[in-house]
Amino acid sequence: MNVCYLRSVLPAASNLLMGLDAYGLDRFDDIWSGLLLKRVLDYMGWYATSGEPFVRHMKKSNAFTNLRKEALGIHIHEHLWDYLLDAPLEPGLTITAAFRALAGRLRAFPVTTPDVPHARRYFESVADAMLIWTELFEPARG
Repeated sequence: MNVCYLRSVLPAASNLLMGLDAYGLDRFDDIWSGLLLKRVLDYMGWYATSGEPFVRHMKKSNAFTNLRKEALGIHIHEHLWDYLLDAPLEPGLTITAAFRALAGRLRAFPVTTPDVPHARRYFESVADAMLIWTELFEPARG
């Protein structure tokens, strides 16, 4: 991806956890990170720009193998993008607070959408990581 935004956007610009592929969702981290970022930017009235990628993937892959690997994520994605983009955010939140609110929303996704197959532990882990990320942008206490 080739995305440009101001430094003030960083609290919402986290890439979701990878390496949790036991759930079969690692291929969606960048997509879902982008959805979260878009929701926060829309809420703030801000924007990001994207350009042509710097790297092109030229390898050939097997579409059926990819489909098997991505089937659960595709199914979840069809529900998750609306769920995130329609997330209610109370007025007056900072960018960090808005991202934290979305972490809570993401954690609740498996519970609030029981008809969608889930990897509940995945969403809990991702929400925890999002909250840890926001701590990097809070003033030091002491």
